[in-house]
Amino acid sequence: MTDGNWAWVQISKDTFPQIVGKPRYLEDKKTCGVDVKLEPKKTYVIWLNSPPYTSFTDTDGHKAVPYLLVFQTR
Repeated sequence: MTDGNWAWVQISKDTFPQIVGKPRYLEDKKTCGVDVKLEPKKTYVIWLNSPPYTSFTDTDGHKAVPYLLVFQTR
């Protein structure tokens, strides 16, 4: 994946976690991570690469497939 290119897309402020770090790719160049602050008993919704925000790309410029991530904290 191309470093510096990512698209963490929020549906609403209420369901998007607070980002406290800078996104980064791990050494495998396939795994992207970011530090966030989460609240208890809350559902989070994050789109990865959801149009029109499609910055996740590989080194050849191919866009990653959009992915919806939904999770809930205890």
